[in-house]
Amino acid sequence: MRYIHLIGFLQCISLLKVVSNQNKSTIFSKLRNLMKPSELSLNENELCTRLMKKENKPSECLESFEERVKFKISSLIVKYPSKCLKEKNSYNIIKENLDMINHYFQPVDLIWRKNKCVELQLIYKKLLKIFVPHKNQKLTIPIIEESEQFDNDANGFFKALSFVLSGSKHNYTQLKSKVLQEVKQNENISKCMGEDNKKEYLKQMDNDSVILNDIDMLSAAHVLNTCIYIYYADSNLWMFFRPGWPNYSKLDMKEEKCIYLAIEKQSIFVVNYVF
Repeated sequence: MRYIHLIGFLQCISLLKVVSNQNKSTIFSKLRNLMKPSELSLNENELCTRLMKKENKPSECLESFEERVKFKISSLIVKYPSKCLKEKNSYNIIKENLDMINHYFQPVDLIWRKNKCVELQLIYKKLLKIFVPHKNQKLTIPIIEESEQFDNDANGFFKALSFVLSGSKHNYTQLKSKVLQEVKQNENISKCMGEDNKKEYLKQMDNDSVILNDIDMLSAAHVLNTCIYIYYADSNLWMFFRPGWPNYSKLDMKEEKCIYLAIEKQSIFVVNYVF
């Protein structure tokens, strides 16, 4: 997988003599809007090469990419686990569009992270960067960074959460244990799964044989008492999980800080920026 990186764009801007008549900050803002979905899979060197060729008309090149980004944003969907259908030997979580509320990009801040680490008894490591978005910034498609990437296996979700909370993936076992405990104790989740399914699920979780699913995410949201958004790149949709499930109809998310992750192919990423 190849993604366009922020550092690469800064280097690229210094080379963009073909567009020297335009303001560099304007060029950067345009380039930044190209950092994203896998179908825009040019790395920084390829993009620079393309833009540096005069015959390729760099302004038109930028505009075509921007159009694609705008289309992705316009077709973006947010869904939530609306209800659970319990069957004899299985359960199925039904997902529905969540258009009755507005969605914002407001990541948890440094104070929240430190306090949550104290509350959950996790070892805190100073984070290298904290992005502070504009107030009430709309939730759009995420900018994926390889530097905060984890394998989307049985533990990848918990490693990503651990990184968001503590600046290190190494607290994931404690987080996973707390999520399993929540599955055992949460009445709504128990009703959803049924006792037999829940026992089998917990057994598989102990053996690391369960891949990331809605129960993990929903339980984690309750453990952290915080909303979690998960972006699925192949479907261009966000899944929304929040304590108080399934009663989400009258939420006001303007002041609420959340955790944002993205799944692309076999990897899960921490989301620090959106378009």
